[in-house]
Order: sequence, then structure tokens, then C-alpha cells
Amino acid sequence: MENWQASADDCSFQVPSLGTSTVRITERTPYTFVAFSGDALRKNDFSLVVHISENELKLAEVRLIITARLNPVLRMMASGPIEHFLETMISEMEKFKKWNVNSTGS
Repeated sequence: MENWQASADDCSFQVPSLGTSTVRITERTPYTFVAFSGDALRKNDFSLVVHISENELKLAEVRLIITARLNPVLRMMASGPIEHFLETMISEMEKFKKWNVNSTGS
């Protein structure tokens, strides 16, 4: 990814050979759900949904669901970068240790 720009509710970045993509938060429920929508090449809509739940060991379980409307050629070109993006996202989530949902902010 290149040319990363972000605000509280959206971001944009460039993926080599695919162009610029914009992603925005469309729905959120603290600690349990975030939905993103976006576009690639300014015409292909996609969504990423993140479901977060607590398991019996009191650990977070995260399920990522990505959907996209892509023509067959673009699907072949995009599958590698999408897999890399999801793997990076999962890796970063697994490394993050600063969660504290019981914090009162003081």
C-alpha cells in the first residue's frame, strides 16, 4: 500500500496495479461490530465486516467478512493484495495488547 491517508471515519490508499481505494466506516457498535464500505478503481464496491465476540476463555474472537463485486480479470489481480491485506490485519490484531474495555478513562 502507498499514499495512505486517514481520518476518524475513512481512509484512502493506493495498491500497486489496482489504483486508489477509499474505505469508510458505515456502521459501528463498540466492542462488537464494525462495517466498512469502499471502492477500488472508483467503480468496484466492496465491504468489510468485522464481528468481535468473547469466547469462553474471555478472549476476543474476530471474524472478517469481505465481499466485492469484481469482474473475473480484476478478481485475479486483486486476490493477492486482498489476501495480503487480510493477513496483515489479522496479524496486527493478534499483536495488539492494549485493549481495556473496562477502562473508565481515568
